[in-house]
Amino acid sequence: MLVTVIISVEHREPYVSRCIKSVMAQTHRELDIILSGRDGCAEETCVRMSSDYPNITYIPDRGRPSCETLNRAIRRARGEYICFVDSDDRIVPGYLDYLLDLVADGQAPVAMCMPKPYRWGDDEEFLYTEDEYRQEIIDPAAYLSKRRLEGGIEYTSLLCKLFRRDLFDGIRFTGPRFFMDEPELPRLIYKAGSIAVSYLPIYFYTVRKGAVKIKETYSQEMSDTLEGYRKTADMFEGMGEDRLRWYSMEGYLEGCLKLYDLAGEAADSRKIRKDLTARYSRMLKRAKKSPGKDPARMSTLNHYRLFPADWSKKEKRD
Repeated sequence: MLVTVIISVEHREPYVSRCIKSVMAQTHRELDIILSGRDGCAEETCVRMSSDYPNITYIPDRGRPSCETLNRAIRRARGEYICFVDSDDRIVPGYLDYLLDLVADGQAPVAMCMPKPYRWGDDEEFLYTEDEYRQEIIDPAAYLSKRRLEGGIEYTSLLCKLFRRDLFDGIRFTGPRFFMDEPELPRLIYKAGSIAVSYLPIYFYTVRKGAVKIKETYSQEMSDTLEGYRKTADMFEGMGEDRLRWYSMEGYLEGCLKLYDLAGEAADSRKIRKDLTARYSRMLKRAKKSPGKDPARMSTLNHYRLFPADWSKKEKRD
């Protein structure tokens, strides 16, 4: 069975070579590898690898948004299943075989494992606890609930997963790198209907300075990404999926809060924050009426409706 591995190349050497080698070392040998690259990020390595190996394709972004490069990579995928790996991460040799077995055993179109932090130079450890061998089948509501409560890359991104290829039909990623996975992930999970979950940490993500961006510069592109959440909430409302609609509205509100913070350094921060405040208030009104809302979380989000007033007072004092 052919599996497409899409490697998002956003880093330089020596990370990229190590990542590609970990994919090439898979016990599952039927591989279609796509290097989805950003300009200047280990381009020489990507060109060389795609020339040396017929099953490796390199797609440079050439100034395109990261989401468009990702969409192109998905369209080019030839495998029956697709998985995603970041270029400074790596996977254990049996990663794909293990996830394929999960899919087959659970009869689910998506399989998921857990991530494990890794620092350059650390010894590899494959000793697992009894609890980590646990497996279960969860539905979209359970997944999206865990996404909010646990919030790791296994729940908020495409990483640590194996997807059946047809799930991406009609899915198009539109956000910038900072929010790229989040708006469309609920759609994918809903289409899947069930997810086979293993708690084994067999995806190694690199812990290093600059590996994870905590602070980003505000952009209008980020603001536009909120529309992905709104559209997803509308979609679930039309389907009568109240709990899933709530999770999408919650993501929208949390996105407003993040962007409100980032907008503080923007040249037109007052205008941006005023717009975000209005959008937050409108979505908050919808969320309050949602039959599927989490009362405790709703109370917290309702509290944050006061933050624009606090900010305005501070501006006047300054």
